Amino acid sequence: MDMPMSWIAEQRALTALSFITFVLAIVPLPSFIKCRNVGCILYSTWIAILCLSSFVNNLIWRDNVRNIAPIWCDIYARLSFMGSLGILSAGLVIARRVSLVANVSSIWLRSHRNRAMYVDLVIGLSPPIATLIEFWFMQVGRFDILEGLGCSASVSFNVVSICLFWVWYIVIGLLSACYCVKTLRTLFRRHRYIRQVLLMSNMNLHLFYRLAACSIVESCCTLPLATFVFVRNFSAYTHWEGLEELHSNIGEVRQWPYNLWVSGGPAQMTEWYQIGCGIIFFLLLGLNRDARSYYKRWLGLSNLFPDDQTPNDPHLTSFMTVSVDIPHHPETIQVIA
Repeated sequence: MDMPMSWIAEQRALTALSFITFVLAIVPLPSFIKCRNVGCILYSTWIAILCLSSFVNNLIWRDNVRNIAPIWCDIYARLSFMGSLGILSAGLVIARRVSLVANVSSIWLRSHRNRAMYVDLVIGLSPPIATLIEFWFMQVGRFDILEGLGCSASVSFNVVSICLFWVWYIVIGLLSACYCVKTLRTLFRRHRYIRQVLLMSNMNLHLFYRLAACSIVESCCTLPLATFVFVRNFSAYTHWEGLEELHSNIGEVRQWPYNLWVSGGPAQMTEWYQIGCGIIFFLLLGLNRDARSYYKRWLGLSNLFPDDQTPNDPHLTSFMTVSVDIPHHPETIQVIA
């Protein structure tokens, strides 16, 4: 069908920006992996996966609603739900780790490093994995196809789906906000002490502030947006009548031309949110010294633009690790973030 020029322009912008954001998210990933920063690895990975998937969807279903890739839609319907909580969970990991660095409780022995990484992985991966398991209890159809946007999950909004999925947007947003408030409070009260500890550990002070800024911006955006989506979805609230009624048309593929789905609200808001998160993340954390060193190596510009420190520098092997030597102590105390 004919679509307005404003939507055609927006759809093209979504397609292009989704691919650009995918590249921006994937480029600094090797430096995050080398430094073993779990929060940044998860955040970058989820953004890359979702933006690449959106790019594919926007290309295939640019002007049609044909069911031409059912297996892909089955996968994407679940992946989109996992990824939406995955981004929030990764942001929570970053906010928690920054808060630990800024507070006295952030002192860890070197032997505890792996344990701290496992805790971050559990926090970052548990909600997405749980969502994949719970998806069956929310699914009302196989999937939806929206003209111009592509595949979408076909789920209900009722008391069960609220408890299993939607409420976690608010919970994770509140937890991230609490960690950010705690970090800001500590920074205002103990700024000089934190600065001394970070300088003693040979850690890039600007990098710490970038991570703090990233977690604060993410929390400021997440909680209001999650609340807005949660309240807006109440217009589609349905009563829970059991799994048999919920799954009565579970094999149905609903196809929505532009003029039908647009009347239900801005379905493209999710894609703009992913793009915004990816761009902000790259601007704050994808341009640090370690990442720039990798970019120069990939482009073959290391000899023309040498760095003071290279990715092989021991001070950069742990992306957010603060090491402080304590006299008469057998181990080096670290802050792992």
